[in-house]
This record gives sequence, C-alpha cells and structure tokens, in this order.
Amino acid sequence: MQSRLRLFGHPVHPMVVHFPIVIFPLLVGLDLLWMATKAPGAWEIGAWLGMVGVGGGILAILTGTIDLAAIKPGRAHRVAFWHFLSGLAVHTLYICTVWARWPVGSGPANASIAIPIDVAGLFMVFVAGYFGSVLRTHHHIGVPTAEEGAEPAVLKQ
Repeated sequence: MQSRLRLFGHPVHPMVVHFPIVIFPLLVGLDLLWMATKAPGAWEIGAWLGMVGVGGGILAILTGTIDLAAIKPGRAHRVAFWHFLSGLAVHTLYICTVWARWPVGSGPANASIAIPIDVAGLFMVFVAGYFGSVLRTHHHIGVPTAEEGAEPAVLKQ
C-alpha cells in the first residue's frame, strides 16, 4: 500500500517521524550530561528539545493517522494500530517531560521525574519503531508496488 499523504511523490509520515525519534536519545544524553556536570544549560536545552518533540509528535501522529485510516482491516491494521498507540505513548511522554522541565530555565527541580520519563520515552521510541518496521518490511505499508509506480529495478529480487 502506498502512503496516502505524499509530498513530491514521497510519503510524509516517514519524513516527520525523525524529529520525535531522535530527540529522546538526545534528552537521555543531556540528562547524563547534567548528572555528570550539573550544567544548567544541559537541562534548559532538554526543555526546548522536549517542546520540539511535542511539535514533531503532533505532525507524526496526524500524518500517521491518515495512513492508518487507509489500511484494510486485518493483521496489518492491528500492527498499525499498535504502532499508533505506541506513538501516542511517546507523545504523551514528551508532554510529561516538558511539564517536568517547566518553566524553561527554572532549573532541574523535577529531575527525579523528568529523567525516568526520558528513559521510558527512549524505550517507547524503540517499541513504536519496531511496529513501524514490521509494517514496512512484512506488510509493505508505504512501499509502492509496480502498479503504484515503483521502478522495476527496485522490485528485483
């Protein structure tokens, strides 16, 4: 199945998910940096990155929901729904980590809350990525067929 939301012939969802995917590993790295150095800048950058994760998560959820609605009922739809739920969990954790770091520049008063949230978010990114990978590799969701315009060289075995 080809993605329903496309930009210049390319599926949009895989384009926008990179933002929320990369930020939780960065947040965990900044948390480790803050724990090692107590540098307030590391904590503040984490707050700003969390907000970027919230924004990127909104884009990923909206574009993914459009593709989810186009998947026919069956095993692929069930996997897509688990991918959707795990993506919602990632987004919820982004909201929680921003809340724990609010207001920006206030210092790490809630570090004991934010750091476990960031680690849980990193774990959930892997869970959501696993389901997304199953959709792409096993169910060929977002991978065009020859009828949908894929180049024949791409389809060679």
